Amino acid sequence: MRSGKLNLRIAVYRLPLNTFSPALVATVWGSLRIKPAGAVAAQTGLRSPDLVEIRLRQPLAIVPGDYALWDGRLFHGYGLRDPDGRGTEWIVSAHELVGNTATYTPAGGTAVSTRAFITHDSPYLSASSGRIDYRTRIELPVYEVGRAGPGGIVTVGGVSYTLLGLADNGDDGVVRQYWGHA
Repeated sequence: MRSGKLNLRIAVYRLPLNTFSPALVATVWGSLRIKPAGAVAAQTGLRSPDLVEIRLRQPLAIVPGDYALWDGRLFHGYGLRDPDGRGTEWIVSAHELVGNTATYTPAGGTAVSTRAFITHDSPYLSASSGRIDYRTRIELPVYEVGRAGPGGIVTVGGVSYTLLGLADNGDDGVVRQYWGHA
């Protein structure tokens, strides 16, 4: 075990699909191994393309799909292993969810802070005319906004976008992608 290197207090959350309200599993000692800023691939969406390694001290009832929160940074764990088989430490493979600071206001609801990734001029193949149209694609984390729906407003950098509907293949349970307009 690397107990001397597990020097960060990391909160682990689970997202129950019946409420979409994050539930704290535990706050534990851990460490993060992230690529240096110059080695990080270009951002193409809310989910960072680079793997993050999170080490957590046991005992902890963590499962793949749990989230880790440290210093305002949000990580989604998808792989989990016990490196020495002794049950003293977990290694979690994760992606960081990164984007611009934003607020999401559901239709008729209260605004919540979130992060968003906006892609302007994202190609869209129109089913009715068969031609390519360009739209604004908005990505939001399910962890922070739940299953956001059409009519909601996402505000990023002083610009408000109305969510029009779910983009094709736009929900993987972690990130939801919407078409929107300013």
